[in-house]
Amino acid sequence: MINQLIAILLPSLIGVKQCEKVFGEEHNRRRMIERYLKCVLYTNLATYIAIIYIFRNHDFVFMNEFTVQYILLALIITYVLPIIKKTLNENVSIKIKVEKNENNN
Repeated sequence: MINQLIAILLPSLIGVKQCEKVFGEEHNRRRMIERYLKCVLYTNLATYIAIIYIFRNHDFVFMNEFTVQYILLALIITYVLPIIKKTLNENVSIKIKVEKNENNN
């Protein structure tokens, strides 16, 4: 149980620091908590996807060896995700134009 908590919550602390470095300092406590929870969500989602679909490990148990591997993979993912997000924000923009089309008969 403690292995699961450590593996799920610990790497996101690095993610918050990486977000601060990439996007700028955030001293608002509420914003920091939101950023941490987003890091927990996205890091673990990406890590689970990588473990299940890339490494083809469908039955995993958080024993000592697996926990270390999970943390290392999650650290890599949580370090890279803010860089990818910033790159996408700077290079990709989506514009939606809505036109109102009313025909009065």
